Amino acid sequence: MNKPIINHTFETSEIQKEDVEKEFIKMPELETDTHKRININTFMAHENELCFAGTDENGEQLTVWFDSYEFLQWCDCEHIKEKLTKYINEK
Repeated sequence: MNKPIINHTFETSEIQKEDVEKEFIKMPELETDTHKRININTFMAHENELCFAGTDENGEQLTVWFDSYEFLQWCDCEHIKEKLTKYINEK
């Protein structure tokens, strides 16, 4: 599964797999998964990009950009609703 890249964008459709791996080598901060809980205060959809921005649990500003088409392909809203409903009902 492709993961969104935080604060760095490049078109994966134009880059071969080995080129993507080279990009990650250049960005050591992205070599490990980092869990961030974001308090979203901004959403923007423009042309083929989506943007969510907000603050993390430490109050630091964080912006995440997605390719709109890929986001719609990967985002399963029904699954999210089911999981959230289960969580709320169990509380």
